[in-house]
Amino acid sequence: GILDVGPLNLDIRKNITNNSSQVGAGSLLLFSTTAISNTITSSNGSFTNLTLGGTATSKTIAVEGNATIQGTLAFPASGSRLLYIASNQLTFDVAGTVTNASSARYIKTNGVSSDLGVTKNWNTGTSSFTYHVGSSSFYTPVSYSLNVTTTGSLTVIPVNGPHPTYFQGTGQEILNYYWTVKRGSTLAATASASTTFSYPSSLLVCTSCTGTPVAAYLDASAATLGWITSGHGGTANTTTMTFATTPTTNFPQAGNFYDYSVGTPVTLPNPIVPLYSRKGLAATVGN
Repeated sequence: GILDVGPLNLDIRKNITNNSSQVGAGSLLLFSTTAISNTITSSNGSFTNLTLGGTATSKTIAVEGNATIQGTLAFPASGSRLLYIASNQLTFDVAGTVTNASSARYIKTNGVSSDLGVTKNWNTGTSSFTYHVGSSSFYTPVSYSLNVTTTGSLTVIPVNGPHPTYFQGTGQEILNYYWTVKRGSTLAATASASTTFSYPSSLLVCTSCTGTPVAAYLDASAATLGWITSGHGGTANTTTMTFATTPTTNFPQAGNFYDYSVGTPVTLPNPIVPLYSRKGLAATVGN
């Protein structure tokens, strides 16, 4: 059934099971202590406001199943809290937002390409949203500002590891990480400000280090599969990849997805040239 907390904050000292919805202007406060582990079990359950609090200095809250945040997901103002959604999907509805996120407080996934990731349902108008995601011990948020004319969804999936198509032969710079961004089929939108992907500098690696890192994206629907590393309004440094509002081709088309990463035109090639083994297993040249 539906749990209506009204204007109150409901203090929960153990686990939550939500297969329906929590409504009301108040919040469910998941109170974590050093001795208590917390789990959220959800079969497409909906939360108006969910607060991760308590006295524990550091705590990971596991989420089992898909869930939706209608209002605010509030991390504590200090300490460490990870909302571990694993391979599940966490959706923020049109009014959904996050507070107090940081490199010690974020939404953690399994960091593999099969994860469902974090989805935001975008309302019409101009607004911004940061996907406070990460995997392993890496906080890798993505910030979008969109001008939306038709509502729809945008999903971010962080992947902990270099893209499987990268070229290893030169030792030039490659980010040991990438993001898959999936645009829903109904979302009509353009970027109203720069899009930013952030990552710790330790993820950008090289051996010869003779290249210059560039921002890049891979359009999975392109007739010739290859990384776009120039002419896309993107820049990259040791901790940030940024794409300008133009050209609009740096944003996935409706119903399509892009992979984004940092490397050089050598480590992220265009076109991607397959290498075939005698066992019939395909890889990229240099792998």
